[in-house]
Amino acid sequence: MAAAGDGAPAHLSLSLSLAGAAGLLLLHLARLPFHEMWRDEWQTWLTARSSADLGALIENTRYDGHPMFWMLLVWLLSKLTSAPWAMQVLHAVAAAAGSFVLLRYAPFPRWVKALLVLGYFPFFEYAVISRNYALGVLLLAVVCALLASARPRPLLLGSVLGLLGWTSAYAALLAIAFLALITAEVARSDRLPALGRRGSALTALAVGCIGVAFAIVDGLPSAGSGFATPWHWHWNATHALRAVSAVYRGLLPVPRPGVHFWDTNLLDEFPRGEAALGAAGVVIVAWLLRSTRARLYWVSAALSVAAFSYVKYIGSVRHQGFYFLALGVAFWLESASLEPARVGKLRRGLAATFLGVHVLAALYATAMDLRHPFSASREAARYGCSRVPP
Repeated sequence: MAAAGDGAPAHLSLSLSLAGAAGLLLLHLARLPFHEMWRDEWQTWLTARSSADLGALIENTRYDGHPMFWMLLVWLLSKLTSAPWAMQVLHAVAAAAGSFVLLRYAPFPRWVKALLVLGYFPFFEYAVISRNYALGVLLLAVVCALLASARPRPLLLGSVLGLLGWTSAYAALLAIAFLALITAEVARSDRLPALGRRGSALTALAVGCIGVAFAIVDGLPSAGSGFATPWHWHWNATHALRAVSAVYRGLLPVPRPGVHFWDTNLLDEFPRGEAALGAAGVVIVAWLLRSTRARLYWVSAALSVAAFSYVKYIGSVRHQGFYFLALGVAFWLESASLEPARVGKLRRGLAATFLGVHVLAALYATAMDLRHPFSASREAARYGCSRVPP
């Protein structure tokens, strides 16, 4: 990605940022009638709607293996309306809010910001499909904005880190990488301005650790869960190959052409190639980063997600997209902590090509979602009900 000094000023005006976020929100809302919710989306809504009170909600989600933040918001919404599209609207608002924070505060040129918010993960995967990941993107952007601020807000920073970890297990891993960065910053004499004095940095660290620890405990499923996969501690070369391949799939989500494009990649038939590109991607990004703190964040976040992928859950494209989010955070930290510098043609070209691929993938996924049914879950449920004898 490009640095802040390449092109237009980094920070957009409030009016332009609001206009951009509002435009994206309108696009998200316009797509919702054409998106058929799939099993996991319906499960969230039906669980929330069927839970009479908070105790019932906790009981009904004890096997899910997800922190409750998104489910809690949907549950509150379900007490106001019985319309499932309300959850989709809430999700679209969260996605647009994340785009607003990025447009307003990210220290990137305008063309980089435009390509980012129109990329595959922010524009499709974490905007159209109503899951808990849009909240993670929003809070991730808020953490980056707070760390780049010249005004120390340790309690707010720690609290947002805790909320970030409360959105999903993968978001918790990125939050832990932030905590590792803050720990390293405490030992440095030239800390990020947002961390302030040593006491302020320790406050942010303590509050963040408590919040993330709570999120992890909340996300642990009860014994006998059919959703959570078992831990995988023994060595398996094939499993390791798939875990490393996930890095590439998260960095370059190029789906295979066809109706069943979702959760596929053009190179899925070549797992060794995906693994080689994934490992190379980690190294290349670390080489491109010029800031020590940005490089520390990228390596710790990428290795944490890779380790979790191996020992617990390799996941799908929506989970592997957290490599892309970690990449964005690393370049945000770099651009915020280094003096503005003119970006070379190679780095600018790599950024344009990389983000351009994401935009094309987002446009293709959107077109396929508009043209073909994304899920037949509603029809399957109707068929099942029709087969039940009176």
